[in-house]
Amino acid sequence: MKLKIIILALLITAVGCKKESKKSIIDSPETEELTAYIAKDGRYCFMSEIKNKVIKGKDTIIEKDYLNVNLIIDSNNVTGQYNFTPTSGEANKGDFVGTIKDNVITSIYTYIQKGKESKEEIIFKVERNQISLLGGEKIEREGTFYFKDKTQGIYMIQIPKINCN
Repeated sequence: MKLKIIILALLITAVGCKKESKKSIIDSPETEELTAYIAKDGRYCFMSEIKNKVIKGKDTIIEKDYLNVNLIIDSNNVTGQYNFTPTSGEANKGDFVGTIKDNVITSIYTYIQKGKESKEEIIFKVERNQISLLGGEKIEREGTFYFKDKTQGIYMIQIPKINCN
């Protein structure tokens, strides 16, 4: 009888410990990191420095190009600036307007290149610590370049989040 009571007490303790440790895992900050990130209304800023090795004569020089994205999310609407500033060559600086759904921004980017206004569809995926830019084949329709098939695109450029100044 004494043995049955001891075994029953051990089982109750074991079950109680399992429940307690399960509760502490759920409440831990590590679990919070595993939950899906959802972009909320507000201002977000991203910047990436891209280092390129350039050979000039006998010398190898490191040039830095910069990608900047600043955006404002207001409900399902997004506005922002996307700038590519190379060390050499002409910069692309412009604005985009679009919508966001499930952290994916679909927008039309208007910029000046070689003195001429250009428009193209750009798609970003907003993540906890970065924004990713979708790349893929584009075709022109009515003066704007659109993705030929968005499902075939690859998020190829990741731009880290920074504090907005």
